[in-house]
Amino acid sequence: MATLRIGYLGPEGSFSHEAVSTMEEVEPVACDTLADLLASVADSSLDQGLVPLENAIEGTVSATIDGLVFDHDFRTRRAGAMGSGSNLS
Repeated sequence: MATLRIGYLGPEGSFSHEAVSTMEEVEPVACDTLADLLASVADSSLDQGLVPLENAIEGTVSATIDGLVFDHDFRTRRAGAMGSGSNLS
């Protein structure tokens, strides 16, 4: 099976990096912005992208939704949820 290059919103150690690192047969590739990540999938520089739809700070990640709805014609391959592990004490 070929290794997939999957982009995520960096930096290394982020929740997105942690999520993509749990996948088998992948090469995680950090991207600086969601726009860069989506454009790299669109031009086939990356095989797939892992993007956040929500986060604990801003709720819905509007840059992801806007990019998926208005800028690109992608299909969702997988969806998942991940706890933030926040410690407020």
